[in-house]
Amino acid sequence: KSLAIREKSLGATHLDVAVSLDNLVALLGNGDRYAEADPVARRSLAIREAALGGSHPLVASSLNNLAVVLDSIGRPQEAEPLLKRALNMRLQALGDAHPDVANSFVNLGAHYLDVKDWRQAHEAYARAAAIQNSRRVTEFGEEKGRGDLKAHDDTNPFPGLIVAAYNLANASSDGQAGALRSQAFEAAQWIGDEKAARAIA
Repeated sequence: KSLAIREKSLGATHLDVAVSLDNLVALLGNGDRYAEADPVARRSLAIREAALGGSHPLVASSLNNLAVVLDSIGRPQEAEPLLKRALNMRLQALGDAHPDVANSFVNLGAHYLDVKDWRQAHEAYARAAAIQNSRRVTEFGEEKGRGDLKAHDDTNPFPGLIVAAYNLANASSDGQAGALRSQAFEAAQWIGDEKAARAIA
């Protein structure tokens, strides 16, 4: 309804229409209706690219959304370049410590988990975790920064970091495997998942 109202009052190519389209993409995704979300995400991207150019952070958001949809409908080869493009745009526009950059690394890590590329998944999640750790410790102090990321699962890099590190450890030499398992253990502690930490230990 919001989308129809905005289209009628503002025109089909207004930037506020792209916001409503993004909201619809999220709603369809929450219902696992990703095939329906695909053309909606593409339309949001087209509106923003036409209005803002190819390097605006809002264009990166639309690229990111479309890539997540493509990954979810089994088209990872198309998703990966979009995720990388969104990440590079955010790095250039926002710097390497911005939470939106961390979110891009999380989505890239999830993509690599889906295709079982443990090394690249580990690298992406580790970058996201480093950004979040730095920001949270700076803002809240180390102890207050631990254990409350479960409320933010969509942008929480630590579960993915645990999976990537553990699988990468299983495919690595004994020396590297120990370091990776230690990292997975530390990540489990960061999210307060004592059961996972004990299992890894």
